[in-house]
Amino acid sequence: GQQDFSFSQVAQIVESNDSKLLGAFISNFEEDTVEITLKLSEQNLNSTIQTFRRYGYNVLTNFHLDTYLNTLKERSEYLQRYLNI
Repeated sequence: GQQDFSFSQVAQIVESNDSKLLGAFISNFEEDTVEITLKLSEQNLNSTIQTFRRYGYNVLTNFHLDTYLNTLKERSEYLQRYLNI
């Protein structure tokens, strides 16, 4: 929520993953939710996304490959195939 949102923490997470914060836009600001859009310099965002998740941020979407989610999806599909045998 609003009390938990810290723009300095967002910037610190980005910079600690060797990326630069090029832009930020707050697209939704409600009592229990703050939704922001970030433009970052780094092409490989996986480590940055993982760090946001570790800090409890919910990553809604990204425009680059998220190998963590892709791996989970692949493993889920393998499990489904195994269970259907």
